[in-house]
Amino acid sequence: MVFFLLLTAAALTSMISLLEVAVAVAVDRTGVSRPAMAIAVTALVLLMGLPSAMSYGVLAEWKLGGQPILDAVDNAVSNFVLPASGLAIALYAGWRLVPAASRSAADLAGSPVGAAWLWLLRVGVPLTTLVILLRSLGVL
Repeated sequence: MVFFLLLTAAALTSMISLLEVAVAVAVDRTGVSRPAMAIAVTALVLLMGLPSAMSYGVLAEWKLGGQPILDAVDNAVSNFVLPASGLAIALYAGWRLVPAASRSAADLAGSPVGAAWLWLLRVGVPLTTLVILLRSLGVL
């Protein structure tokens, strides 16, 4: 019983920390009060997650690309969204940020490893991630 109570507490605190980023951005951009925006963001996330949560129940007959909704969303996120966002972050940190700021953020300022890390961030990571994306598309 205590295990499940602690598991519930861990899930709730994780949910709050994940929603905090979206709530903070929305409050900064709209000027709406924090409690109202927290309710709105939570409701939006809940509505967006309902089809996946119900894909093996009430929505079992609905398919996306021949797969249940949860599997299709999982496939899209795992094979496309995560690699694409990793590529975008690597390109931004490697090419858009000032090199000194990028090294400092990685705690490599003044380190001999910093130059190699920056080169990998600019060239190695994008090429590797591009290969992952092309394999996901079935090109390679």
